[in-house]
Amino acid sequence: MHNSSSRLHRSRHLLYKVLFILTAAISVYAAAFTLSASVSDRLPATICLRENESKTIDFDIPMTASMEIMQSSSVSNVSVRNVKAVNFHEPVSFIAGEAGEYHINVKLMGLFNIKTVHVNVLSKSSLIPCGFPVGIYLKTDGVLIAGTTEFTDINGQTVMPCAGLVKTGDYIVSVNDSAITSKSEFMSCVNLCNGSPLVLGIRRSSPAGTDTVYVQITPQKDTKGEYKTGIWVKDDSQGIGTLTYIAPDSSFGALGHPISDPDSGCMLAIRSGALYNARILSIAKGQRGKPGEFIGSINYNESNRIGNITDNRNNGIYGFIDSSDTLISQYGLKQMDISFKEDIEKGEAFIQTFVSGRCELYRISIDDISYNDSSNRNITFSVTDKNLLDITNGIVQGMSGSPIIQNDRIIGAVTHVFVDDSTCGYGIFIENMLN
Repeated sequence: MHNSSSRLHRSRHLLYKVLFILTAAISVYAAAFTLSASVSDRLPATICLRENESKTIDFDIPMTASMEIMQSSSVSNVSVRNVKAVNFHEPVSFIAGEAGEYHINVKLMGLFNIKTVHVNVLSKSSLIPCGFPVGIYLKTDGVLIAGTTEFTDINGQTVMPCAGLVKTGDYIVSVNDSAITSKSEFMSCVNLCNGSPLVLGIRRSSPAGTDTVYVQITPQKDTKGEYKTGIWVKDDSQGIGTLTYIAPDSSFGALGHPISDPDSGCMLAIRSGALYNARILSIAKGQRGKPGEFIGSINYNESNRIGNITDNRNNGIYGFIDSSDTLISQYGLKQMDISFKEDIEKGEAFIQTFVSGRCELYRISIDDISYNDSSNRNITFSVTDKNLLDITNGIVQGMSGSPIIQNDRIIGAVTHVFVDDSTCGYGIFIENMLN
């Protein structure tokens, strides 16, 4: 009886010990997870360095962690001081060699991966900041479905043949296995269908990726006897924006944000595009709750074309200028080095924009910097220049892409205006436009 009681006591003691260890382990893991999440938000996702540059960054995070470098094969002579253990509460020094990419895994206690920081080592880069208005014309890659609608058929019934089959933001890429690229081609297929079903090839994007799906729609006659599907379509877009920079190879970046369809809100997938000279006729000043805008004209004649648009991305539109020297001379532009986000400071800066008949610098104040934000709202600023406030009352639509300059270096571009306060706006880091 005594031995049985002793064994039971030892079993209970062992069970308590195991439970204690498990509880301690779970507590340590939970604390590490909480700390990792907090620290991850404060570590940048990307760090940019110039070739052969030494840079010190003050993360100001009360933590010591290990840094494990994962170097790509295209990079050589890249190193980080204090690789094994780094006190993030103190400034951390980086030394870069040749241009390329590598990654740093930041680990807590050598076990918990807090974040992978991507490091881009770039060639010493300079750009020509612009700030003048351009006309933009885009052709979509496929026929964009901008919306759907009901209509009254020939029998007086309300119908929508496409109901539940297509979505706003889809692209029609084929009809009955024949590729189409324009609105007119799609309308012709509908008009000539004679009431027969049409099989539409649809390119559809989702968080998981892009797929092509096929749907069958039978057009019906409306009250005028014309065949309809209930689909609103478009195949182009145009407007006025601001050119941000021209690179030494005559490539350009503009806007700092994508061109989206105003009806669907979706970023346009483009097949081709062109830049044109644009004239600003007047400026509607911004008011509280109502952003102002450039009012201008664009001549789409070939003789007025100044470049080709090849990409529409989250951080702007991109392409090549036909004769960059002509534009540089025309607007009196000069080349500048770029600054990465770690070099940007709160306080005085300038935007270069075209509101008085020429490209001029106007004073702003950088109020906040979101170092870890990969979007196009990295810089929060307010306009302090009296001349610009008198002309526009701050930032207006059409100024997106105006370069932001600090310490004689281009650091970013204007992207958005505050709807409730036109004197304030957002900007994107220039490195985000270049990546």
